[in-house]
Amino acid sequence: MATGFGGEVAAYYARHRRGYPPGVLDALAAAFRLGADDTVVDLGCGTGQLSLPLADRVGTVVGVDPEPDMLAIAGRTALDGGSATPRGCSAATVTCPRCPGCSAGEESVR
Repeated sequence: MATGFGGEVAAYYARHRRGYPPGVLDALAAAFRLGADDTVVDLGCGTGQLSLPLADRVGTVVGVDPEPDMLAIAGRTALDGGSATPRGCSAATVTCPRCPGCSAGEESVR
């Protein structure tokens, strides 16, 4: 198995990493007064365990992660679950075409 969070590791992470209970999402939304007009940036979003449930509570979620395989899983999970497609970029590549002004990475979550 490879080291880092790409490839098989990303798949295992997505399969076995527990999500956040609704109470955590409620507490975050309340603490930051999050609503439908807000944008949330999830740094180190991984496969989307926090980003995807938050997408149902806010206007936009931008997931940023240095591992393109993690972002790809987050994007597929969002589409499979019927969530609005989150935007994301990866610091592992060069430019991010979907995020205005972003220079972090080219790989976008689709």
